Amino acid sequence: MKFAEKIFVVFILIGFVLRLFNQQSALFIFLGFAGLALLYLLLGPFLFNGIRLRSIFRKTSYTGIPWWAWPVALWGACALAMGLIGLLCTALQYRGHAFALGFGITFCLFTDLIFFFTIRRTLLFHNLSQRILMVFAGSIVALIVTLL
Repeated sequence: MKFAEKIFVVFILIGFVLRLFNQQSALFIFLGFAGLALLYLLLGPFLFNGIRLRSIFRKTSYTGIPWWAWPVALWGACALAMGLIGLLCTALQYRGHAFALGFGITFCLFTDLIFFFTIRRTLLFHNLSQRILMVFAGSIVALIVTLL
């Protein structure tokens, strides 16, 4: 995980720890999930292709990346963002959280299966599938918790 991802995950963990002690935790949970979703939407293709933030504007950082890696990374970023928004809606118990969570689970699952059968054994697949499976596992746990 990159440094910015770790910061947002820490916000999410702080929010859930505060929720255990019946404190106001909605702000930390919202900032964590929404910030992570925006990070993936805006900077996901660069992150998944192994381009560091400080070298985005350098021409040499784009050499060796095939043309198909950009649409794949953008699709994966959208899947991650949808899954995280579903988790956000479920964690804060917004209206329609079941639809958002179900859509996020389905989108993440189909995206990971498509990537598994098409772009296996690449750095892009490793970066995307690792994050998608974490979001998918979190969504399944959130679904089980909401059903109980």
